Amino acid sequence: MAEFFTQLTELLKQNGVLSTVAGGSIIVWLVGNIKSIWYTLVSIVESLISFVIVNTYEDKRTLGYDVQEKQRMFDELVNESKSLWERTRNLDLSDRGTEIRGKRCSMFTYGFSIKVILGKIVFCYRSIDVKQTVTATTTLRVFFARQKKFLDRLNEEILRRMNVMLAQQKQDREWVSVDTAGSGMYMYGRKYKRSLDTIFTNNNEHIELVNSVKSFIDNEGTYKRLSYPYSYSALLYGKPGCGKSSTILALASALNRDIIYVNLSKTTLNELINALNTPNKILVFEDIDALHSRVAENRNSENGEETPGRTIGEEMEEALKLGGVSLSEILNVTDGLLASDGSICIFTTNHIERLDPALLRAGRMNKTVEFTYLDAETANRMVKHHLGYEVDGMMDDVKPAELQEMILGILLGEKTRADLEEKFCRKAA
Repeated sequence: MAEFFTQLTELLKQNGVLSTVAGGSIIVWLVGNIKSIWYTLVSIVESLISFVIVNTYEDKRTLGYDVQEKQRMFDELVNESKSLWERTRNLDLSDRGTEIRGKRCSMFTYGFSIKVILGKIVFCYRSIDVKQTVTATTTLRVFFARQKKFLDRLNEEILRRMNVMLAQQKQDREWVSVDTAGSGMYMYGRKYKRSLDTIFTNNNEHIELVNSVKSFIDNEGTYKRLSYPYSYSALLYGKPGCGKSSTILALASALNRDIIYVNLSKTTLNELINALNTPNKILVFEDIDALHSRVAENRNSENGEETPGRTIGEEMEEALKLGGVSLSEILNVTDGLLASDGSICIFTTNHIERLDPALLRAGRMNKTVEFTYLDAETANRMVKHHLGYEVDGMMDDVKPAELQEMILGILLGEKTRADLEEKFCRKAA
């Protein structure tokens, strides 16, 4: 190939006519393509001195809540930034076909500005696609900035704005969001906030739990100074209906945090890690003892009998591997290398004796709380709080869920004080 070009050059030098024709063709080509050449040169220079960030959002999104809020914070930051020059169009989105320069189209630029964002010169383009659903796109071209450093600062600012917004929302609202990490997208539910003074436990174990979590949150600096893992785990155990779930809701209400329910049989490792990295959440692993029963049922259905000599830990590991994450993965994301700083995890079980010792070893659970049936004094405190009076001869070992149901019946007019005394008080000899 090199030899061919050498011979062609010598031929053009020797033949004046060919040389003239070739030179003229080059000039014609340059004139005909001057616009393309110019745009190519500009594109090359732009790529060397700038980079692009694109943020797209639409009115019918299937994105997760956090992604939507991050997009809102991104747009809020752009809107609030100082504008050096700006040109926008007022749009009537009811007209889905807009005519620009004599052509009908559904996508068009509706704004351009030069802004100073996080101390850098940024060209901001905004466009809307109204073909089927309203899709807005904000494109930033950032000049003379290090891409990683700028993106890190942008992400920090967006997260800061999110935290401020969420904190304000949680202070104003009357409910706690309950989500699940067991699918690709969170599924939302709401629970009205629950006050701590509506929870009753012997010796106020629930108050000790709340104080322990608050101490963890307030002493982040101490954990960092000691290079101690900054994550919190608590185990709530005891008989059903003794207030474990109610205490978790009251804890979330007191801390103004939302709850992510982890379904261990359906949640993947990546989903669990993402949930742990979601700010201002409490992760709840409910009824982890049920995994033992699920393994036994699976083995009985397949083999007709259980394998002797297996430890509870092996059975739990097998149960988790029937679908979801393994026990070792749970330990890693809550107390190991995959643990997220600031994460709060609450485990519950009705049968602590079935749990693997690895879950209970020193340092793994910051707090372990036993929930039992109420003694007579605590049960009477619960009655007085809701009904305004105490009863004589209250029995011990009162099931909180049953007493709560009776109190609700009295408040609704469906039960009477006599019904309460009949069920929960000792009969006179």
